Amino acid sequence: MDIAQFLLAAARYRLDMADADEVIAAASSLTGTPAVPDEALAISALTPVDTRREELQPLVDQVLTGLGAQPLDDRTAAATVARSVAAAIRTDQVEPYDGARQLWRLARKVPAAEPSLTGFIHLASEWEDVPDQRAEIEADIKTEAGKLEQP
Repeated sequence: MDIAQFLLAAARYRLDMADADEVIAAASSLTGTPAVPDEALAISALTPVDTRREELQPLVDQVLTGLGAQPLDDRTAAATVARSVAAAIRTDQVEPYDGARQLWRLARKVPAAEPSLTGFIHLASEWEDVPDQRAEIEADIKTEAGKLEQP
């Protein structure tokens, strides 16, 4: 796992889409990376069962700062998660409609992210409403994913 994967785990955790296990695993995989903040080691030493959000989130923010990134707010975390889902759609790791539905749920969870995800919301709705055009709509979802994937 690399720094980008830790960032994704941190974003998912920020939005309550991941539990402590995912963040601890991501931090543990960073331990061999040069210039990793000490807080990553502190996170990797935690046990998920005994870890509370109010203890873990500040450590996650400190790791991000130590890696040269800003601590995540909900909008930035949503953008990080959205780009990951878009990449999964584009590379066929997730079905286009399923990915569009994930992004629709993300927009509902973080309303500030909705403007960049509106296309997916419309396409997912259209996919549900017009079954005979699903192949074309799935192609449109992939095209939209390619646009969103760029930071």
